[in-house]
Amino acid sequence: LSPVCLGSLRRAASINAEYMGELFERYKEHWYETEPWRGSGYRSISNDRGSIDPILARCGVKVGLHMEKLLAHTATMILFVNPGNVKVKENGGTVTILYEKSKSKKRDSSSVKKFS
Repeated sequence: LSPVCLGSLRRAASINAEYMGELFERYKEHWYETEPWRGSGYRSISNDRGSIDPILARCGVKVGLHMEKLLAHTATMILFVNPGNVKVKENGGTVTILYEKSKSKKRDSSSVKKFS
């Protein structure tokens, strides 16, 4: 890999680590496995009309991104992060499910093919 590519990968990993840390701190007292709708507004992350969510802004600043660059790439969206479900609502309408916990039961071990 080229030095530029390696630098980009390191920066992406750094942003990811900061973001995960921020989310953990924000959600640790507001995560209800048995009541996923409870606290959903608090857990949402939004960007609208040139305003960036404080979590994204803090992460960007911590890794050296300039606010102007962050705002230039900000789309109007709301990210809903709930136990078992993550979805994004874009431009005030379109909803895309990014993650959904499988509702199917675990496979019965008798149906698993064994190799010897």
